[in-house]
This record gives sequence, C-alpha cells and structure tokens, in this order.
Amino acid sequence: MITKPQYRKLMSEYQATGNVTNSAMKAGMSRRIARKYLQAGQAPPELQAKHTWRTREDPLVEIWPRRHACRCWQRWNVLIC
Repeated sequence: MITKPQYRKLMSEYQATGNVTNSAMKAGMSRRIARKYLQAGQAPPELQAKHTWRTREDPLVEIWPRRHACRCWQRWNVLIC
C-alpha cells in the first residue's frame, strides 16, 4: 500500500504530465501500482476492503464477561473482587 503523500504526488504529477511512468517514478512506486490507483481514482484507504470476520479466536472470551459484570475495578484495572 502506498502512503497518502505518495498518492498526492502521483495525482499531481499525472495531472501535470499525463505520463504514468514518470509520475510513478517521481512518486516512488511502480508503474503497475500507479496505474491501479489512477484507474480507481480513489485514495488507498478508500480501496482497502473492510472485513468483519475475526482473524483468530479471542483468547479472553472467558474473562471479558466477568470484567464487565464486576464493578470492582480500580484505577489501574486491577481486579479486586
């Protein structure tokens, strides 16, 4: 993924020159990646797919219900009950 400054540089160079190769070189990325973002017309965070699934099983699944049920937490989150 490219950074926001790289994306801004790519777009400004491409608008100025109309050349993908030179714009990509000046923005510090490959032609293939530059072409991807120019064709999409969207910034990198907008293209990134959002997912809702868990990537791994939650190791604290048994502890969280007790934490929320118990109101005995002190300032430093130390369980005293």
